[in-house]
Amino acid sequence: RSEHLRSYLPESKATYLWSILTFPHLSVFHYFARSFPNTAFSCRQIKLHCAEPFTDYWTCIDYSSLQLFRRCRKQQAKFDECVLDKLGWVRPDLGELSKVTKVKTDRPLPENPYHSRARPEPNPEIEGELKPAKHGSRLFFWTM
Repeated sequence: RSEHLRSYLPESKATYLWSILTFPHLSVFHYFARSFPNTAFSCRQIKLHCAEPFTDYWTCIDYSSLQLFRRCRKQQAKFDECVLDKLGWVRPDLGELSKVTKVKTDRPLPENPYHSRARPEPNPEIEGELKPAKHGSRLFFWTM
């Protein structure tokens, strides 16, 4: 599919599509999601140093049915090895990027974090003994 697009687009647009359209369904951003705030620079580094393994990897995923990652583990291993050797980036373990991160800050805790209303006063205690209703329940049809 991408070769078909490249034949109709000028080189700059094909490169743009290659870098922008293919990244969302890959886990390539895991390399630089937290460590590198300048994502565009990181994408250029990958295209400069590991373009061939990356192209093999995303092409495999693009052509595999349902975009199953398990069918492209060989290409992923080559891509991971290239990124590790040439850029020194290590792929994080599965689930590492979704963990909760505590941040130390000088900002005070909010007084009412849930924006909840103050609780109403409890009902007063009833003095004396309550007697049953003279004519029964108001919902008489339930009590028949």
